[in-house]
Amino acid sequence: MTLTKTPICNFGEKAKDFNLLSTENKKVSLGNVKGERGTLIMFICNHCPYVKAIIKDIVQDVKFLESLGIKSTAIMSNDVKNYPEDSFENMISFAKLHDFSFPYLIDETQKVAKEYGAVCTPDFFGYNGNLELQYRGRIKELKDLDSELETLFATTQTAFESRSFEQIGAVLETKTEMFDLVRNKIQKQVERTRSEESSPKNTTLYFSLLLETKDLLTAMMNLLEEYYQSHDSSVKPARLNSSAGSDQEE
Repeated sequence: MTLTKTPICNFGEKAKDFNLLSTENKKVSLGNVKGERGTLIMFICNHCPYVKAIIKDIVQDVKFLESLGIKSTAIMSNDVKNYPEDSFENMISFAKLHDFSFPYLIDETQKVAKEYGAVCTPDFFGYNGNLELQYRGRIKELKDLDSELETLFATTQTAFESRSFEQIGAVLETKTEMFDLVRNKIQKQVERTRSEESSPKNTTLYFSLLLETKDLLTAMMNLLEEYYQSHDSSVKPARLNSSAGSDQEE
């Protein structure tokens, strides 16, 4: 499978069952990978440059999702005759190299990929606890935003822990850049909607995340600005006079 336009998400569609061989040499079915709160099914392969670019993120995200009660599995559906790098032996090596904590399955006949309608790698199918489809698509753009927000929050936390108004000022200087980033994501989604690249349900979910992110940024920046502007560097903090206490005791 090659990277192409992701089809519209059939929101609410039930996950299809499968019984495939894993790199651990075990047969794995849908029931084996169903999570109490959700299930993520990923169609990936070894040779795809897009998979290679985000595989570390995938491994980290899967571990985080597992802590939330969401299980994951990856399926390789390429024809290994056409793509020798995606052979079962290379799948085993790929899984070990990147320390997969989830099953990596081979779909030799491409039957499962066809049943799911997977047309590219990577392709993600997110299901709720009832195995009803909630998300279909790629994660790169949300990961970009998540990475920027993680850096922003970490910097803000450090500024407060060190009580550094200079660092708080530095955070405020990124305000325009951060809001531009969110606005650009919103504009891209608008363009996708016009081109029918994503489903209405996916669009609603994505817009909700972006709007909540924008609200969070607004509240955070307003709080930081109020805190920063109320600071008067010319006023020295009050200190207790240790000698005064000693004089009173005498």
